[in-house]
Amino acid sequence: MFGKILRGSIIVGNVMAIVWLLLCLVASYYDTSAKASYISLFSFTCIFAVLANLFFVFVWFLTNRKWRS
Repeated sequence: MFGKILRGSIIVGNVMAIVWLLLCLVASYYDTSAKASYISLFSFTCIFAVLANLFFVFVWFLTNRKWRS
């Protein structure tokens, strides 16, 4: 039971990290620096979004769950 809750929360965290990285991508490409907005603040957190996604890559590689076909 605890394993399913933990795995579900890891999946939710991973999806949130992916959305965060996509918001950083949108901020870097579509935001103009002539006008300040809230989306431009995501460009400052881009390195942390990349680190969070790398953390989840290592988490998924290190889990010893076997694939079933």
